[in-house]
Amino acid sequence: MSLKVRKFYLRKLKKKFKGKKINDLMYEIKIPDDLYYNIKSLAINYISKSFNDGETITDEKKLINKLIKRRAQLKNVTPNGIVVPKNEISLEFNNFLKGYVEIIKFLNFSELIDKFHFPPNLRIKFPKISKSHMSRKHPTELMHSDTWTGANPNWIAVHLFLLGDISKNNIRYAMPPKNFQEKWLQPLKYSEDGKKISEKFEVINYTPKKGHMIVADASIIHQSFRKKNAGMRISLDTGFDMKMKKLLSFRKTKIEKFDVKKIRDEETVTKEDFINIGKKTYFHFSDSFNQKVFHKGGFKHPTNPKLIRLSK
Repeated sequence: MSLKVRKFYLRKLKKKFKGKKINDLMYEIKIPDDLYYNIKSLAINYISKSFNDGETITDEKKLINKLIKRRAQLKNVTPNGIVVPKNEISLEFNNFLKGYVEIIKFLNFSELIDKFHFPPNLRIKFPKISKSHMSRKHPTELMHSDTWTGANPNWIAVHLFLLGDISKNNIRYAMPPKNFQEKWLQPLKYSEDGKKISEKFEVINYTPKKGHMIVADASIIHQSFRKKNAGMRISLDTGFDMKMKKLLSFRKTKIEKFDVKKIRDEETVTKEDFINIGKKTYFHFSDSFNQKVFHKGGFKHPTNPKLIRLSK
């Protein structure tokens, strides 16, 4: 029954933009060239500044070559590939988000959004991962729902593929079965704990494309996926809470000592504050490159952002 409700809301979302239907719970959108090249340039600048060495790069190939040769120099990339905003690059991150906001405005569905998760994740997925990575609590290489790490039941995942080898290094998606149950989306201590659940899902025959964006319901699970001889991938990995009054779903519970609901609420901003970034709001990150944030069991984002309201 809940899948019918989820499909109903995805249809409402789809009416706001032109896109390709992958299935009733997932759509692909080609981003207009001007908006794509804008956010692509902003992503290149943000990552370039993350080296914290004074060099500015504006070219995709030069950036990727530097990432390959000097990966160890990056001090703000997590094992799951998040390029973590820091004090020294707060401005560049805000500018990058402004590029994403312009895309949201173009798609014309902001009236259906309740709140945004903050901060959105720009990820670098290198061709190979360390053996120890898969023993972490929530590696993105395992099939998962974002709700397993704290996202709300009304979560809509947004994946925008920006730079690098998207054809071989991307995200693989899977459809829920007809007997889908909302309790399958509850937060989990380990993504591995959801293996029996993910085995019930059917992998979707779909390959993401550079310059295209995926919007998918929380019941569409996914994983970071690499083919043989894959290159590097850089993508925006985020989402928002959609207004879904008719949805009856799970209630968040504490995972050991961690209050998942509280953690997530603290990482949520209003639609108005997010849409007005750079005009009425600015997000400051006080932690420097040599400071790390405790991730609280994999549920907390590795940042401590502060919302600043700009004077008129």
